[in-house]
Amino acid sequence: METLFPIVVFLIFFVGALTLITWHQRSMSARRTLPARDDYVAAHGSTACRHCQSAATREYGLEDQSDERRVVACTACGKDLYQYRRDGDA
Repeated sequence: METLFPIVVFLIFFVGALTLITWHQRSMSARRTLPARDDYVAAHGSTACRHCQSAATREYGLEDQSDERRVVACTACGKDLYQYRRDGDA
């Protein structure tokens, strides 16, 4: 019985870590498949959020803070909207 406890704790951490990694991979995959800004505007008529119609947005890098590929998200509801490639001069 005393050897069962460490095994259970190890399995709980292992399953938890596997769940977090899977969630992160799905999230990154969804961000990589976001439409381009021009496609988003063509489909929805403007850059406003299609979920809550808010015009307030924020942007962040796809891979890291300095990434050229930028993801634009709604500040009101937090949904990712579209992506674009930032010029290297900025």
